[in-house]
Amino acid sequence: MKIGILGTSNSILSNGWAPVFSAIAAPDTVVHFSAGANSSAYGLYALDHFDLLRRVDCLILDFAVNDQNFYDFSSLDLDRIESYWYELVRRVSHSGVMALNLMFFNQRHLGAASFPVRDVQRAICAHFGVPVIDMFDIVSRLEPVPGAPFFQEPTHLSSRYSKPIAILVKKSLERLMPGRAGAACRDFGASSGNPYQGVALAQVPCDAEKVVRGTSLVSHECIHVPETGISCSVGQADVDGVFFLVSRANTWLGLESNGRRINKVLSVSLGRGFYLRSVQPNLPVDGELRLTPARLEGAATSRSDQNQRVPPGSSSPGCDLVGLLLRNRVRQEVAYARGAEPEVLDPGCYFEALRHLGGLTAANLGELDSPGLLYLAATEMPRPGMAIAAVKAAIALEGRNPHYWSLFGDLLAKKGNLQSAEKAYQRAIGIDPDIPGPHAKLSHLLVQQGKPGQALAKAADALARQGGNPHFHYHHGVLLARVGRWEEAEAAQRKALELNPELEGPRALLGQIRARQECCGNPPDIRTPRS
Repeated sequence: MKIGILGTSNSILSNGWAPVFSAIAAPDTVVHFSAGANSSAYGLYALDHFDLLRRVDCLILDFAVNDQNFYDFSSLDLDRIESYWYELVRRVSHSGVMALNLMFFNQRHLGAASFPVRDVQRAICAHFGVPVIDMFDIVSRLEPVPGAPFFQEPTHLSSRYSKPIAILVKKSLERLMPGRAGAACRDFGASSGNPYQGVALAQVPCDAEKVVRGTSLVSHECIHVPETGISCSVGQADVDGVFFLVSRANTWLGLESNGRRINKVLSVSLGRGFYLRSVQPNLPVDGELRLTPARLEGAATSRSDQNQRVPPGSSSPGCDLVGLLLRNRVRQEVAYARGAEPEVLDPGCYFEALRHLGGLTAANLGELDSPGLLYLAATEMPRPGMAIAAVKAAIALEGRNPHYWSLFGDLLAKKGNLQSAEKAYQRAIGIDPDIPGPHAKLSHLLVQQGKPGQALAKAADALARQGGNPHFHYHHGVLLARVGRWEEAEAAQRKALELNPELEGPRALLGQIRARQECCGNPPDIRTPRS
């Protein structure tokens, strides 16, 4: 079965529920499409951009906390949020893909009766028969533990309360989806008949240069909009949102079509990543759309958006755009019973997992007979010895899980047992060679053992599985330089900078390579961060 996760930063955090779920869900495949600091408008865009409804059997949605944040800060009104969420849930539920709504919330709502977006999402889920895991309700039933706050940040539960969600999601899907894997012959509906449509700009007629940009999590083919601007053909629709790459140089984006113009701020106070921001009011387009990385004189300015900051200028040398969320000129029917109650999934196994984790000791570790819970415990144990014992117990119960072996390798490497860690990573790779992480980790481990040739081979293996990761290219280039393959090392660093022009490591190494070309010297030291 293929399970997709489409949501916010709560479904990306390295110390959150999603990485644990990806591990314990094996042999089911979990595919991640989440993007932090985005509303459910991004979810609508992603359905088309990734062709999601043909790729997964189940889709876990997580937008409640961000939709509420956009509403609270007046970036989106409730009608717009309702429109996005209704269409997102309608399309998923009508496609035959199983939907599950995982609802997070902001710390400021703790102790409140509810909040507007929660009420809207729950009622729409009830209308379409989509079950709900409501963390607002679950956390409200917990007793605070001294020294263990519910939240690590205002919108992110702490790892103690986030990671056990993985157990709850797994158990819920086991109950909801028996026999549903590999569903075929679904009714996706024509995109022209949907109110919203995500359009990847690299796929439309356009006079722009196409570039691939990426982070350690994801890469996208973008169009580069130069200072002089570009034109593209998107048919007859209204521009509802822009999906773009955040850069320090971002300022404005001017959009115009048939004499109608609007300015959108692309300068946001966020780290590097891909973000979808709404264009309000929508810009009607009939055929050709002109895009310019500058503020157009005399044009209206789109409504101020979440995380928006004052642009550092009125124009920029260029910007990288992934796509547009278009509003097709069809009527959207939004009809559901306000206040309706959805199927709320039983959180009993979540509370049970919390209870086990709170009282776990070396003496009672052997009483756990759930490999998933043992794996979860291993990620939370402060003492390396107990963490290793927990993951070993998980492997004893489920030895064909590559994620368990990869974590085993991580823990052994931290203790300095490099040879055993190497064997653990090799076991993970032997079980599932398509996962890039164990290849990358083994490469770094081999560097520590003074085996640059073998490390280089594993770095290449990681790249073959995740070629859009700029950090993988950087590490690969460092190793190429170490063995004297200078031209290839230079190409690898240029590729890393193409994907992420703001990385300092590749730029510094290119300087060393150029210096060597002028005067032969020793190869650079291998000093790469863990990827």
